[in-house]
Amino acid sequence: MKKITAILLCIILTTALCACGQNGTESSDPAAGSNEAADSQEKEESPETDVESAPEEKGDYNFAIIVPTTGNEYFQWEIDALQATMDEYGYPLNVISYDMDAAKQVSSVENLVTMNVDAALIFPMDKESIESACKTAMDGGVKIISGGIALDNMNALYNTDQTEAGNTIAGMACDYIKETYGDEPVEVAMLIDTSNSNMVTRCDAMKETLAKECPNAVLVKEIEANDTETGMNAAENVIQGNPDAKVFICVNDAVALGVVEAYKAANINDVAVFGSDGTSEGLKKIANGDSLKGTIAFGSLTLGDYLLKLAKGETVEELISPPIIRITEENVADYVTE
Repeated sequence: MKKITAILLCIILTTALCACGQNGTESSDPAAGSNEAADSQEKEESPETDVESAPEEKGDYNFAIIVPTTGNEYFQWEIDALQATMDEYGYPLNVISYDMDAAKQVSSVENLVTMNVDAALIFPMDKESIESACKTAMDGGVKIISGGIALDNMNALYNTDQTEAGNTIAGMACDYIKETYGDEPVEVAMLIDTSNSNMVTRCDAMKETLAKECPNAVLVKEIEANDTETGMNAAENVIQGNPDAKVFICVNDAVALGVVEAYKAANINDVAVFGSDGTSEGLKKIANGDSLKGTIAFGSLTLGDYLLKLAKGETVEELISPPIIRITEENVADYVTE
């Protein structure tokens, strides 16, 4: 892999981070956001933080990560990145999946106290269901970083700037429209996800940017979709009802990949698709010259250092936000595997 070292991006968020914002899709984003591309960031390119690169002396610390599912590329990437950091430092990491079950989510957080966890990275389903459990955990001495959703009971928020994410996704599409069609009217379809506040913010920004930067774009369809299957179904809907649509702006790569497959099955090649999260499959599609023309990924952050700092009783910034990376055919070679 070119320019690659294994360090943490993402979400957010990414959402789409944005990953929790993907609500268990093949993602976003904590909040909204998988980031194979984040792997490609050289460590020296990462934003500087005041977090120590390694502990001065080893303490007896215990850490955890709680995710909605391990069957999702983004969340598995977060687990692997955090595990690598803890392995380097020699600390245990408890990996817990609540399998998109709200009740299991609550008990998983509450159990952090009995597990003697010092600090945890948690990706909640929503604010309301988790607040009481997080208070219980914090009252028991657990420090919490929330992925994607701001909580009343947390030490820090790990989240993508969803407005910037939406602006960047739609901005890539607008650049493509200007370069390919000039001022000619162009029919555009937008596949959105309004299942949580992070994705609503991202999708609102997508629509605002399209209207502002591409006045010749005609938004003919706006359809809910959050994974590959619903993305494919939405694309088939557009193929039937709006055969002249030339551009798709998608809330995440999973949805975008569904669109790509639907148009490939229909043997239609003159369509451009844009997504988010820098998934490995998405990057390969862009590199191969398929109809997926652009995605965004999230720069590297070593969240294990933030958790360690909290465990040691130190403070970290309230918002931990990874930089957004725009990936198109021009620079995708820097991010894909050989």
